Amino acid sequence: MAELSVLDGLFKEVYADKIENLVPEASHLTKAVPFEKAAQQGQEYVQPVLVSSVGGFTVGDNTQAYTLNASSGFVCKDAKITSSGLVLRQSIPYGQLAKSNSDKGSFINATRLTVQNMMESMTKRNEINYLYGESGIGTVSANDTYVSGADITVSIDADTWAAGIWSGSESSTTIQLYDTTAAANVNDGAGNDTFVVKTVDIDNKKLTLTAKNATLAAALNTAVTTNSHSCVIYFQGTKGVEAMGLQAICQTSGTLFGIDNTTYSLFKGNDVSIATGDLTVKKLLKSFNSAIGRGLSEETTIYLNPETWIGLASTLEDVRRLDASYKPSRTEEGTEAIEIHTSAGISKIVPHLYVKANDVFIVPTKRLLRTGASDITFTLDGMDGRFFRQLENQAGFELRCFSSQSMFTAHPAKCTYAKIATV
Repeated sequence: MAELSVLDGLFKEVYADKIENLVPEASHLTKAVPFEKAAQQGQEYVQPVLVSSVGGFTVGDNTQAYTLNASSGFVCKDAKITSSGLVLRQSIPYGQLAKSNSDKGSFINATRLTVQNMMESMTKRNEINYLYGESGIGTVSANDTYVSGADITVSIDADTWAAGIWSGSESSTTIQLYDTTAAANVNDGAGNDTFVVKTVDIDNKKLTLTAKNATLAAALNTAVTTNSHSCVIYFQGTKGVEAMGLQAICQTSGTLFGIDNTTYSLFKGNDVSIATGDLTVKKLLKSFNSAIGRGLSEETTIYLNPETWIGLASTLEDVRRLDASYKPSRTEEGTEAIEIHTSAGISKIVPHLYVKANDVFIVPTKRLLRTGASDITFTLDGMDGRFFRQLENQAGFELRCFSSQSMFTAHPAKCTYAKIATV
């Protein structure tokens, strides 16, 4: 059995400088948006932003020595960002590392699956947060439930369903359901309010959940059937704690990152509705209007649900008419993205596994920033390069993965959350 110092050295040699290479392709925002450690003030991270342009213009008659108006400088405010910490723990049995010794190849074989899975899980959770932090990951409101003891099967509202969020979550994902009418988590009256995802029915958009006890399962059933309450799903412990995602940023009216956007309109995002029915390029272009009117004039990326993206592909004749430089290679079967020309500039349309069925995000990615205390890491400053820790009461070692960050933009007025209206 290799010593801890040897294992730490091998981990650093094999993985430490290559962590970004393990980010899965589905994590589009993680790949497209850089991480930048912000200045910290107490528990918050601070980014200075411009919320008002310079003024002080004077128009005069050039035949006269006219009086100049006073100058009016731009307004700069400090945006205060509260990032949310995320820790993932994974144990590795002694036997898995027993043959590693100081051999790099053996170490890779023993740890590759664990490290890769941790990175995939960590980036998935962060990616979902970048989109839906503080907004919830799905809604249950249909009267289609089935209770069996502590198990309850619920239907997720079709417009809030994203198969990618739930895929692979069986037995490993713990959630809470926030009753929007009662303004509290569904609970059993004794403080228990957690459910574990037992099975996922992708085709029918259903989850079977195992409640903490049968009383809790019955309480959820009563909330959505008898009381007709909508219950928003959150990962356990995240509501009111996790950092804001793009939906919340675009929908917030009032204080956003410590700045009053009712006073400074450039710090207010765009929350728009798209007409019911299949998404078309023409409908999509209309959803740009609010952001364009508030200064958007640059390349953007449109993130939408893969099924919505497939439907949009059927309207590609519209793209040909809009852009004489259209290239067939952009739209061949199996293409990863569509590019269209808008009055704001070129926009790339990207299918995103974690975007809900009726949601569309339109963002200039160069205006986004992932900021906070730390990007994803397996060791923290001050840990002297240590990655592994020996478990006290189990025959194995533990790896921990950590991040503390938030999605941020200094230009909310150029970002749009659009929702396809339901009938």
